[in-house]
Amino acid sequence: MFQKILIAVDGSACSEHAGRIGIALAGWLGSKVLFVCVLDGWPVVAARDSYKAALESVQADAQALLKRWQEAAAAEGLSNQTQTLLAQWQPSAEGIVKTAQAEGCDLIVMGTHSREGFAHLMLGSVAERVVRRATVPVLLARRGEAVPLFERVMVSVDGSALSRLALNQAKRLVGYLNSRLVVLHVVPQLPTRLYEPYYPQGVEPEDLRLEGQRLLEEATADFPDAEGLLLDAEGERIGDRIARAASEQQADLIVMGTHGRTGLDHWLLGSVAERVVHRAGCAVLLVREHREE
Repeated sequence: MFQKILIAVDGSACSEHAGRIGIALAGWLGSKVLFVCVLDGWPVVAARDSYKAALESVQADAQALLKRWQEAAAAEGLSNQTQTLLAQWQPSAEGIVKTAQAEGCDLIVMGTHSREGFAHLMLGSVAERVVRRATVPVLLARRGEAVPLFERVMVSVDGSALSRLALNQAKRLVGYLNSRLVVLHVVPQLPTRLYEPYYPQGVEPEDLRLEGQRLLEEATADFPDAEGLLLDAEGERIGDRIARAASEQQADLIVMGTHGRTGLDHWLLGSVAERVVHRAGCAVLLVREHREE
């Protein structure tokens, strides 16, 4: 399925967890692994001795980190399938995306701090920038103790082209892992200003439920072992309800499509996928239909 997985490491707790997930996934799928560490934010002024020593120290620490991950992968039987790469002196997100493209990786695995509110606005998120720029799926993992087995994979469908893309990705994954697939549709609560442009006047909540049921039947028609789950939003935002459903269903992984909006579109419209990443207690695999920016 995934032939070559890029795992971004930086020594943080969420990166450590993502690295363990990436190694496990590579072992299950028989994938090759590329560990990459991007050195970001250091001025290139190595001519001065003090800066030169600092840069050399940072490089040495990064190389030691990559060696540790290579040894961890070898301990899991991946010694012949692993590479490491140190990408230097570039923004982290751009370095990760460019490396994935240059090395032919078809999945990026990385950690996310899932910052929200003022901290998110001030600090941004490397993971979000990677999702918006990547041309391959991105698996995001928050800090955790145990590596999930991906026994229950949940995918959210809404009838859009992106959700069909995510559904196909989820079906392929559970086929390889012999996992249980849960297909979810969240029925939006009416009236809502967000959904008014998409539904004709006079639409009733029951109409939305019937449409949701149709979507579930369509999504599971060729996958009889899948479990269809139709849930009301119950006054929550769609992303929050998806995250809560994943917790209630004890899902190990959520698969979703994302538009990867940037700039004004992102701030005005937000992102259901982004809210899921912030709220979910499990890993999230984001699938984006590539387009030229």
